[in-house]
Amino acid sequence: MRIFRPPQDFATDANPLPSLEQLTAWVANPASDKRILRDPLDIATTVRINRSETNASTMLVKAWDLQANYTFALDDVGLSNWGNVRLGLQATKMDSYEWQESILTPVREAMGNQNNSFGAVPIIPEWRANASIRWALGNHSVNTTVRYIDQVNFDANEFSFQRFLRAEHLWTSTDVIRAWTQTDMFYTYRNLNVFDTDATLSLGARNLFDREAQKTGMIAGAVSQLQSVLGRVIYARVNIEF
Repeated sequence: MRIFRPPQDFATDANPLPSLEQLTAWVANPASDKRILRDPLDIATTVRINRSETNASTMLVKAWDLQANYTFALDDVGLSNWGNVRLGLQATKMDSYEWQESILTPVREAMGNQNNSFGAVPIIPEWRANASIRWALGNHSVNTTVRYIDQVNFDANEFSFQRFLRAEHLWTSTDVIRAWTQTDMFYTYRNLNVFDTDATLSLGARNLFDREAQKTGMIAGAVSQLQSVLGRVIYARVNIEF
């Protein structure tokens, strides 16, 4: 992927872009970062940046996990021969996620932050939760899951030069990645006879209500680790046992 390089107009007198001579000398310097790959025909153009893995020297995580399930027959509520319902809840509450990259760096708190500048920790929202309901009757079943991810502070590079591109809607200033709620649902029919063997048919949708991911100031335009950038996805699946 080619990374956009701002034109000279974006440089300032206090922070000018390096000259080609300075850039050539730095690339030839053994101390330069060899993970930054440049176009051999244009040294000023970055074509790829390889990010290496980082091991945190210390890490302290405090969190609470909750899981609860409850199943009941609809006969119990006066709906005879309507099958069973199973309710489920899974949630994680993050109290703290402290980490230190090395003994020379300070202890940082990752909880509630995007942590875009650090490879040692992922995005850490305070809350994550899935609430589900499953109805089953004979060979039929319907599963619905509502997924929730709490908001986090946006701390990535906004690449504000994008506001000057013709497609102005590609850039927006961001300070918080808002909470995300997504509903997934699928229907399953089991024991379907196909070619004298059992088959399972599933029809479903992810992001059922077609929620749009929040636009951000990143080049990618959205934070796909937290929010779906595909919109509603409808699928069909057939499993056959031979």
